[in-house]
Amino acid sequence: MTYIENALYDFIKNILKKGIIILKNPDYIAYSIYFVVGITFTTIVTLIYSVFPIDMSVEFMDLLLDIELSIALSFLIVGLIFSKLEKNKQVILITALIIGFNGLFLLLNDILIINNKIIISIVFYIFWISISIFSSFALIRDLFNNDVLSTILFLGKPYDDGRPVFRFFVFILAIFNTFLGFFIYDYGIEQNSNAFIYLSIIIFIMAAIAIIPLINLQKKYDVFFTIISLFYAMTTIRVMLIAFRSLNSGSGDISFGGTVLSLFIAIYTVQGLVDKTMKIKNKDEDDHEKIAQEGTLVVFNRRFLNHLGNNGIILVILGLFLGYHSIQIQYMLDRIELFDEIAFTSNTDIAIIGYEVSLTMSLLLYVFSVVLFILWPNFREYANPSVRRIIWAPEYEDVKLLAKSIKSGVINWKTEGLKIAKSLSASKLKGIVSNSESFEDVLSNSIDRMIDDVKQDDN
Repeated sequence: MTYIENALYDFIKNILKKGIIILKNPDYIAYSIYFVVGITFTTIVTLIYSVFPIDMSVEFMDLLLDIELSIALSFLIVGLIFSKLEKNKQVILITALIIGFNGLFLLLNDILIINNKIIISIVFYIFWISISIFSSFALIRDLFNNDVLSTILFLGKPYDDGRPVFRFFVFILAIFNTFLGFFIYDYGIEQNSNAFIYLSIIIFIMAAIAIIPLINLQKKYDVFFTIISLFYAMTTIRVMLIAFRSLNSGSGDISFGGTVLSLFIAIYTVQGLVDKTMKIKNKDEDDHEKIAQEGTLVVFNRRFLNHLGNNGIILVILGLFLGYHSIQIQYMLDRIELFDEIAFTSNTDIAIIGYEVSLTMSLLLYVFSVVLFILWPNFREYANPSVRRIIWAPEYEDVKLLAKSIKSGVINWKTEGLKIAKSLSASKLKGIVSNSESFEDVLSNSIDRMIDDVKQDDN
């Protein structure tokens, strides 16, 4: 694999590795067992139902909802209210609450009708989508805070070039999204659907705002503008899914791939927030505020994280994800009628509500991140991480010419390597060791000499 492929692989692997290590920790293993058993059981049963022609009773589908919702509610209650309890007592309380909620749902089924439970799940669903948007922004930011990836991506890019990387790609996506927005708007007008009209308006606004950083108005902070440009590019996935639903007359399905991606976001959020709380705990009081502002997920402030602690963070994130997942399971079980009986979901698809929340939160986060970047120096430091640019690297066209010349045999790289080694005289080596001379300057001059030689030969 290439350097950038390996760097991306390591970035993703480290997130999963750190997240799984945390969840496997003896202090949190009980939570993880409840989480894995609950999500695995409901997912496997749903997949079997989706693949094979099996009739599933309404009572059994209700049981799947009860299981996930009971674990989700128990995690959230203990994480928010009883996060300071001893771990053994927390596990006992979680177990008791899971059993209690399941019994309550079973015994009071006539009172706690299915619609009430679905409303609770929808609240979890909306909260998790909102958190995942903030986590996605933090994930992209951490991607550019990676030494290897950022060095490769910003190789040779001057400090005073404020244009974002991949600007042409993002510009094409913005134009593409605008065309899809017109298509979605026409469908909304045709079907008299306020939801699709609203989504198209959000798509238009985001595309217009996203183009502004691409037209070379700014002279610095290209890392930040690259981050928000790629964050905008992520919204194209949702825009295409909305357009696909328009093409299919509003019908569609919640993808299993989206669930896997959301699970990855959950693991990333857990490890990021736990890592932040550990940094806060290990630093002096004077450093608390700065560390909280520079952490992985800026939406949580230091005091809230200190209140939750590691136990509370893990329980809240896993609980919200379980509630989100319970909605997806019921949707994949074709229980559309559940959402039709609830006032604010009766005239639209629950997945469309998810898209409304995600696009609205994406727009707000985009705008507020720019405002905070301008007004708040601490956020500017967080959102514009320093990268190693290797600005002595030659222009891309010159590198392409040099590579072509080496490949065709015009330049013998072994001979040139010996010339570079010869140019490193004893005095130069002494200067490099003593830092009075830059090895980068020596190497840059040698490369420039080779490029000049090739150009002269061409002339």
